[in-house]
Amino acid sequence: SSSDNPKEAAIAIAYFGEGAASTIDFHSACNFASTIQTPMIFFCRNNGYAISTPTNDQYAGDGIVSRAPGYGMAGIRVD
Repeated sequence: SSSDNPKEAAIAIAYFGEGAASTIDFHSACNFASTIQTPMIFFCRNNGYAISTPTNDQYAGDGIVSRAPGYGMAGIRVD
């Protein structure tokens, strides 16, 4: 929720599975948040499957964290 005090810091977090990261909604959200520079955390819970599709069939490369620089965001992987 937003704060009544404009000097108080606030942050938003979006929690999603790796399957959602293959949708247009995910990419739109990343682009929008980056463009208007929202204080935002995108938290991906990667369980290795998107519905019933293994992650190695979902995307190539170093996983979802490697997408962050394309949106001008910092990204970290925590295992």
